[in-house]
Amino acid sequence: MFEWPNNARCAVSFSFDDARASQIEFGIPCFDRYELKATFFVLPNGLKQNHSKWIEAEKNGHEIGNHTLSHPCSGKYDFSKNNATEDYSLEQIQQEIDGASDLIESVFGQRPKVFAYPCCETAVGTGDSRQSYIPLIRERFVAARGGGGEPCLPEEVNFGFLNATRMDTATTGELIGAMELARQGGQWIVFLAHDTEPGSPSQGVSLEVLDEVLQWVSQQKDVWCAPIGEVADWTKSHLVG
Repeated sequence: MFEWPNNARCAVSFSFDDARASQIEFGIPCFDRYELKATFFVLPNGLKQNHSKWIEAEKNGHEIGNHTLSHPCSGKYDFSKNNATEDYSLEQIQQEIDGASDLIESVFGQRPKVFAYPCCETAVGTGDSRQSYIPLIRERFVAARGGGGEPCLPEEVNFGFLNATRMDTATTGELIGAMELARQGGQWIVFLAHDTEPGSPSQGVSLEVLDEVLQWVSQQKDVWCAPIGEVADWTKSHLVG
């Protein structure tokens, strides 16, 4: 059986997209209160708005990941019709990715080691010209977070597209239940969320739920909570064969 550090029975990583203001104002202080660390996939605008606070968060052990420069998504979404992945080539998406890594390196002094696919989409172009850009990601990052899917055993992890469990609008019971199942199976569960604010954000996890979940995690001696890059490095270095 795979050995997680410190006799843990499973791993859990919390990740958040877009560098939203609520993450700085509410989410990161909540993690810091329980001395837990998360992964934040940032966008330039959000990074610029809270520049010094993001630098402080990274210095305190939170992981900063690449989420492209402009968050291109499918044109089927109204918000991305003018920045649709269907209109991108591999060269253009590569420029988006490398440009974001250059920006992150200029701010934090090191290139990001993890990536999150905008809208969980992994291809550009349409029809016969449609191509996956997962190979580009595998060349540049130790792990990349995708979308929905079940937690995985370490031996079955696809580092080019990590399954993720959505936290947005979830209840405390649902999230703890998901971690309980991961613990029973010795798996790695990766969470995905956006806003972290009081009440019921339309796209996010409520601060009240996040606080209850992190309090529970902090009390579990056999649940290893760490950023995505740290868990990916451990998993890769301890896989046999």
